[in-house]
Amino acid sequence: MTPQDAATALDGNQYREEGSCELFREMRAAGLVAVFGASDDLVELRGAIDDELGRGPVLLGPEGLIINRCDDDRCPHFRETAKSAVTIRPVFHSRGSADGCWTYETDLPVATYRILEDDVPYCRGIVFAMADLKARFQPEPRPSGETKAPGALRLVSARDRDIGAMLLLNGRPVARCDYDAHGSAGPEILSETAKNLSAILGLPLVEEELDDDEFLEMRDALDD
Repeated sequence: MTPQDAATALDGNQYREEGSCELFREMRAAGLVAVFGASDDLVELRGAIDDELGRGPVLLGPEGLIINRCDDDRCPHFRETAKSAVTIRPVFHSRGSADGCWTYETDLPVATYRILEDDVPYCRGIVFAMADLKARFQPEPRPSGETKAPGALRLVSARDRDIGAMLLLNGRPVARCDYDAHGSAGPEILSETAKNLSAILGLPLVEEELDDDEFLEMRDALDD
């Protein structure tokens, strides 16, 4: 199944009956994602990603949705990850538009379709392929004869997760978390950031857990 095949199957379906479970299962197997609207402020994703979001931009990393799991909307780790995200931006239109109330802007290659409400256009949805999304995060090929500088990402955590974790690039700290600044979700957020950076930079990620005292000694040494 291609994005165009999926869009053809979705085109002309009614609001709240956008697609069958069987269709979305087939799309999931093919690595395809359908995006369409619901209510007056929701973005629906079905297929290889199955979720419902508010009307703000949809942020995508190489493995799918990028979600801020920190209690702080200004979380620096989330903001850093979001900088490299591929976005899908819902655009609202007044009633009577030929495309309905919602369209979706992105620089991913997509196939489009219309969802109807009582046979009147409700939104113009899109279908994209996860393969195209992942390709956006692959490092660009280098000219023949040019070698890539060696590099490695290392995620080091204390055994007591509340003490914190650090992300190192070539032995130098680039991000860290601790309970006071990021709460108990900090290590999970930093781990997700590390995996996204690993995919974006094309570098291996090594994860390591240290005894609490050993972690603190390492953190203090790197701060000096």
